[in-house]
Amino acid sequence: MKLLNLLIKRPTIVVVMFILFVGAGLLSLGRLSQELFPHIDMPLITVATVYPGASPEEVESSVSKKIEDAVSSLENIDEITTMSMEGFSYIVVQFKDGTDVNISAQNAQRKVTAIRSDLPMTVREPSVDVFDVNDQPIMKLSVTGNIGEAALYDIVKNDISPLFEQVQGVARISLIGGREREIQVDIDEQRLAAYGMTISDVVAILNYSNMDYPAGKITDDEKQVFIRLSGKFQSIADIENVIVKTLPGGSVVKVSDIAHVYDGQKDVEAITRYNGTNSIGIVIQKQLDANAVKVSKEISEVIRRAESKYQADGLSFQIAYNSSDFTIEATNSVIKDLFMAILFVALAMLLCLHSIRNALIVMVSIPVSLISTFAFMYLAGATLNLMTLMALSLVIGILVDDSIIVIENIHRHLEMGKTKVQATLDGVREIGGSIITLTLVLVVVFLPMAFLSGMVGGFFGQFSLVVAVASLISLLVSLTIIPSLTVRFGKLEIVNTNTIVGRFWPQNA
Repeated sequence: MKLLNLLIKRPTIVVVMFILFVGAGLLSLGRLSQELFPHIDMPLITVATVYPGASPEEVESSVSKKIEDAVSSLENIDEITTMSMEGFSYIVVQFKDGTDVNISAQNAQRKVTAIRSDLPMTVREPSVDVFDVNDQPIMKLSVTGNIGEAALYDIVKNDISPLFEQVQGVARISLIGGREREIQVDIDEQRLAAYGMTISDVVAILNYSNMDYPAGKITDDEKQVFIRLSGKFQSIADIENVIVKTLPGGSVVKVSDIAHVYDGQKDVEAITRYNGTNSIGIVIQKQLDANAVKVSKEISEVIRRAESKYQADGLSFQIAYNSSDFTIEATNSVIKDLFMAILFVALAMLLCLHSIRNALIVMVSIPVSLISTFAFMYLAGATLNLMTLMALSLVIGILVDDSIIVIENIHRHLEMGKTKVQATLDGVREIGGSIITLTLVLVVVFLPMAFLSGMVGGFFGQFSLVVAVASLISLLVSLTIIPSLTVRFGKLEIVNTNTIVGRFWPQNA
């Protein structure tokens, strides 16, 4: 009680303390990432391997079985699921809760690399990835234009995609559909056989010819210049003039003698349509710690600038999917419910406490507790998502419980004829232990949920943390701010039975 007496006599301590709390909360609120759901850690890794042209049986025996045997020696494995399809192997390794999946993925990569030489030569490099529920696209765009399909694809790939990649928070850009430009070499089989060559010989020569080579350096007293021989193909004529064979008589065979080289397009493997119109699809994924809503807004700004820059080409972007739309809608709905809850709590306290002044004193605990909670959310790495906002809505009624008990007991002592200071000291001392116990019971129920792992911990960890922290701050408010405000602004209210409120709560009730 000596501490309470000091706080009542020196309210500056309380004011400064909660100004720091509220200031930190407001500063943290602007830095909190806004997401639809909290981050969920699932201990899963996947190993994907492409084996072109192989049957499911061949994929299983030559690829899946060998990779499965290699990764089965990893620690803390709970289950391995293998799928072998035509030309493709997919292995899912699930670990026990609490396993560091990033370290497990590194170990899996080393084991897969160790058996790479045992796999067939035509098998592409296996891809080991960490499965992340949150690694979902935040935006899907459709791009159309008034130019050729190959020219449109070049603009999107070489000009538009780098603009999106420069946006802070963007992790990956993927293109789906469209017709990509490709220089094609159609070989005449009969001519090739006449010169005693194979397609493999031509492919090797073309690959060897399309390279840059270091050609030494020139050094003088002041500087050193490195010389590089540029051997990259610059035109179709460069490819046609490549010598593929020298005949015994000294004549040479060029690519143009055995093949037709032309500027074509790659075979279509995927088609993207938006409202029935062929287009190029752009899939945008964000970084793990990036703010989805902020990234979506910046992407929309990049789209606006790109449409203006390429207006002559008729470039048009359509947003087929934007996860931030539902996130903002859901967040605004919860915030609306939050304000409605505060309003109804204020009305209930006004009717029950019979005094606007007392109701306002108690209502101080709601904004102070909520805003201060944002600072602890930021320090704990939490985000503004449906679960944390739901926790804030749920805790509204809890935040005023301790304050109501304190102010009611203070008024009971005021009715005994005590001074404000004495009534406050006696009232808080009398029920201080009870409200501390009441709040701690609530904290010990919710706080352990913050330490759960797996999917359950991902969903309810931040939820329980917000409830526990907000409850503890409301307890601190009820024992510091409420007594200080009551001493200075509190007033003993006598219910008048002639008023409407007094008829529902008569004075002798």
